Order: sequence, then structure tokens, then C-alpha cells
Amino acid sequence: MYIPFRMGVLALLLIGNGVPAEASPIDTINATKYEQTGQAYTLRWPNHTWDGKHGFKGVYCVQFPSPATALQLSHALFNKGGIYLSAVDYPDTLAAIIVVSTIPSGRTAVDEVGRMWENEQRIAQTVGQTLKLQKLQTTFGSTIGLTVTNVNGSSPDGPYPLTKSFFKPADGKIYSLAVHRLFVRGADRFEIATFQMLKQPITDIAQLEMRLEALAENVVKSLQACTMTFPPRQAK
Repeated sequence: MYIPFRMGVLALLLIGNGVPAEASPIDTINATKYEQTGQAYTLRWPNHTWDGKHGFKGVYCVQFPSPATALQLSHALFNKGGIYLSAVDYPDTLAAIIVVSTIPSGRTAVDEVGRMWENEQRIAQTVGQTLKLQKLQTTFGSTIGLTVTNVNGSSPDGPYPLTKSFFKPADGKIYSLAVHRLFVRGADRFEIATFQMLKQPITDIAQLEMRLEALAENVVKSLQACTMTFPPRQAK
């Protein structure tokens, strides 16, 4: 299961679930350390009654797909409340994650997308586990598409995808896959990620990549359509 927030020793043990013992860790790419602000909240629906709707007041709203199969929704603030992360866990260690944060004052959406593109290029060149890095267009304009392999669900420096922590299995197989969409609206920076840690490693990821891309696109379209109903926030 994806472990979005720090919940003690048990969570740290679960983070590595599915990672082969002979895998070589790759240093965490992000220099920033992410500290949880206040309490993390987890919601569960024993009778599968959730409608999938979620949001952050004045910033975004969304309807997560397949709510009847969702196991739980977790959400929390990080770094003095400047970052909000929500994650839905599905069966088979699958998760859909939304991260929203405020871009620095004086930086435009174009500037920020350009900065994010350069950052993802740097990660791709450093790690070598980026399968796909592409420039896309969505309702909110310029969007970055990203697919990465063998990434941890979390690390001591913070939850995925705030912190991207990779490993390299000795057998060369794929143990996890993640698909991302990054874009900006007004003063808000968004990252949508779909992530799955596999119970059994694979070598052919075509079908898995298609499923994760479809889930990511579903979340993006729902979020953008709902969020368009209120005006974009402006940087202070």
C-alpha cells in the first residue's frame, strides 16, 4: 500500500514492501525535506459508500474514479501548510495522488512550467529510470507528462511524489511504476500521480502503463472540469 504520511515504525517497514532485497538504492533526488504540518486524516468506507468527491477549498475539487473500490483517502498539509497532498488507495497496491502547492510570488505559470520541465529533465538524466517525459496540453494549458519505474512509495524525507526515491533491482525487472501529470493554474502548482507497487515483478510494462495513464488522465480531467467552476487563485 502507498504510505503517504509518517505513521511511525510500521509505516516505514511497509514503505519497502515489494522492493527486492538485492535492489541498490539510488539517492533521493529532491534536496528539500518535507515535514508534515498538523494532523494527517484518513477516511475509510466499510460499506463502499464513498462518492469519490474531494477538494481543497478555493483551490480544487475532483471526483476520484471507481470510488466503490477505494480502500481509503488520506490527506495532510506539509511545510507549514504550503503543500496539500491527498491520496486514494485502491486494491493491488494502487494509488492516485494529488499534490497542490503555491508558486512563489512574481513567478508566472509559464515560468513555473518551464522550471518543472527543467527539474524533470535533470532527474531523468541523473537517475536513468524515466521512461517517458513529454510536453502535453490540457484544459489548464501546458502540461508535463512523466512515467518512471522502480520508485519507492515514500522515503524518510517525505511522501511520494514530493520526494522521488528510486531503487535499481539487480534482476533488471520492474517492481513499481508511476505516471504523472504536472500543470499550473493561477498561483497553484499541481502534480497528479498514479502509482503501483507490484506484487510480482514484470518485464513488459505496456498494459500496466496504459492502465496508470488512463487513471491519471481520468483524475486530471475530473479535477480540471470541476476546478474551472471557480476563479483561479492569484499570487499574493
